[in-house]
Amino acid sequence: DGSGTAGAVGFAKLLNNNYLIIVGSWNCKTIDFYNSLDLTTTSYEHIGSWQENTTDKSGWIDKSWGKYQSLNMYQDIDSTLYIFAFKKSIFKEYIDLYYIDLERIKTDVSNSIKKICTKQMHCKKNTSFRYGAGIFTKDELNINIMSVEKEIAPDFTINVF
Repeated sequence: DGSGTAGAVGFAKLLNNNYLIIVGSWNCKTIDFYNSLDLTTTSYEHIGSWQENTTDKSGWIDKSWGKYQSLNMYQDIDSTLYIFAFKKSIFKEYIDLYYIDLERIKTDVSNSIKKICTKQMHCKKNTSFRYGAGIFTKDELNINIMSVEKEIAPDFTINVF
């Protein structure tokens, strides 16, 4: 079933200078959260395991959860943390945006993630979220989305939205 396999990993430096790592299982049915213990070492504490099948989705914009190939995190200037989850589904590319409640991860992990937006994207020039996707932030107001081709050769395409 792939439950012991990492399918996607996200990493973020938080505004409090700690680091947060999320590790999605195969198809991201489970997401494990790890928080840095000390900024001078690479020690991390497992702070929670979120499972898609035990989550109350009543406050979500829709009830769907994807087989995500890539997870990226972003924290805005108000300390709100988001997951950008990328998937390809039947020839269509999607980004799903989730809000993470950091305080709830340790106390009520099953309700710490909330889906707030979904958007179909149109990747071009043989790029796909299946092969690789990410975000790049220039500043608080500009977030770029990227997709790449399957083969990284001397000439390859990075599609920037």
